[in-house]
Amino acid sequence: MKKIKTFIENLTKVSLISTALLLMTGQNLSANAMDFAGKGEPQSEKISPKEEIYQWVKSFPMYKTMSKPEIFALKKLHLIHQNLREIPQSISLLSNLETLDLSYNKLEKLPESIAKIKKLHILNLASNQFDAFPNVILNLSNLDTLCINNNELLELPEDFGRLDKLKALYMSGCQLRTLPQSISKLTELGTIYMPNNDLIALPDALCSLPKLEDLNLMQNKLRSLPEHIGQLKMLKKFNLVRNKLETLPNSIGDLTELVYLDFGENKLISVPASIGNLKKIIKLSLSQNRLKGLPETIGDMTECKDLIVNMNELESVPESIGKLSKLEQLSFERNKLTKLPDSICKLEKLKFFYIASNQLTSLPKDMAQMKSLFLLFAANNQITKLPKGLRELPNLRRLILNGNPIKENTEVKNIRSI
Repeated sequence: MKKIKTFIENLTKVSLISTALLLMTGQNLSANAMDFAGKGEPQSEKISPKEEIYQWVKSFPMYKTMSKPEIFALKKLHLIHQNLREIPQSISLLSNLETLDLSYNKLEKLPESIAKIKKLHILNLASNQFDAFPNVILNLSNLDTLCINNNELLELPEDFGRLDKLKALYMSGCQLRTLPQSISKLTELGTIYMPNNDLIALPDALCSLPKLEDLNLMQNKLRSLPEHIGQLKMLKKFNLVRNKLETLPNSIGDLTELVYLDFGENKLISVPASIGNLKKIIKLSLSQNRLKGLPETIGDMTECKDLIVNMNELESVPESIGKLSKLEQLSFERNKLTKLPDSICKLEKLKFFYIASNQLTSLPKDMAQMKSLFLLFAANNQITKLPKGLRELPNLRRLILNGNPIKENTEVKNIRSI
């Protein structure tokens, strides 16, 4: 009995000790659990907007070493390719920002507070996931450059003209179908870059932009230009490659400041004589159209250095071509030319001359006058004889004549060795 009693007493002591240990352990576990919960959920603790934007900017590698004063003094913030899906409202506290680049992210919207960044001049939203124009942008009263390339916008808001300080607009690949009439209010606009869209017509309002110098509408679906396009008196560069233009208005000749004009890959059947008024044009391209001829006035573009009219249906070249005394490159490849005017030989500055894949049977006899000629590409014609003057050209380095039925003789062999 005594042994049994002793055993029971010992067992009781062990039980009491175990219970005490369990209670102590439980208290520690509870304390630790509470402590962990506090550290694991920092979001539950409210931080000031100023601290929020500071920590957000510092989370990007390029800004992690910057101090708080440096971050709030930032004038340029570049967050390209950061996989961003949203921007915090507190971004408005970066009040010194002048440039904000959020391109190549996954943004679908902008915070309304962005309109409070009154010093913002440049905004880049290219290659995000916007499916409508973010209207908050219209409240950026000092914005002068907007790039929103490669977003599926389809259209611009009717009051887009509120951005009346805008100088450059980049909207390539946005599937735009129309432009609003209010675009006429963008009187400071100097550059419009809108290739790869679905524009089928341009509003007359576009023609009233007094400072527009560069207009790129490449690869749209334009069938015609406004009759008053000639009112763009300051226009210097005009790119309309890969549209569906069949005719050009006579007012195209009123664009007297043009230096670069490209109507390649359209459906033009003629060019108005007024094109001769473009006295400052340096490069003109009319390739891949349906032209059978060029106006005689083409020779009046006396500053032209580069004239490209490949892949048309040209049957002749006007004699006035010889007046283009500054021409350095001339290309008439893949047409239906049977002869060239003798006046071409007056082009003493011509360096590159491309006339391959026509129906030429001869070349102008006075080519010895073309002293600057470096390359003559006359392959795939019906040329049987070359002018003697060719061997007298001092700068000729490349002469390509394959695909011609030229008779072999000593002169030809000498020329081919160039």
